Amino acid sequence: MQNLLAYFWAFSILAIFIGRWLMLNRVEGSNRFPMPSPTQLNTYEIAALREERKGIIHTALFNLWNTKLIEVNQHFW
Repeated sequence: MQNLLAYFWAFSILAIFIGRWLMLNRVEGSNRFPMPSPTQLNTYEIAALREERKGIIHTALFNLWNTKLIEVNQHFW
């Protein structure tokens, strides 16, 4: 029984160290890709990635308001 407990502890510690090593070395390879340039995505693509359809609509409305093509009233209803 003592041997089994020693093997269990050894296996657990080994698994923790291997898992930590894999996490630190990022086995999935995502750290090998270059960062995209800040101008690669436009505002609508960023909004789509963040909030999908709702974000695109908010961005479009904000751009229309910013260029004074629409007016927003406080008393909408």
